[in-house]
Amino acid sequence: MKEEHKNKPKYLLLKNPNNLTKKDKVRLDELMEYQHLDTVQAYGLVLEFKKMFDYKKPSYAAKYFLFFFIVLGKLNLTPA
Repeated sequence: MKEEHKNKPKYLLLKNPNNLTKKDKVRLDELMEYQHLDTVQAYGLVLEFKKMFDYKKPSYAAKYFLFFFIVLGKLNLTPA
């Protein structure tokens, strides 16, 4: 049953990028070429959001969050 999940992009997108195998990274790179897909765009947003947690100073993280929030507001996203 676990082998079935390895072939599905859903599980590839749910994995922590730091835990991807070389094979997974190649598949993810191939998948990221399809920028028109909503799931690929959402994955990109998730990665951008995670950058906020890399800041050491809370004030920098707050500024990044505000920037991220403004960018999201301009994207006119609609729920699926």
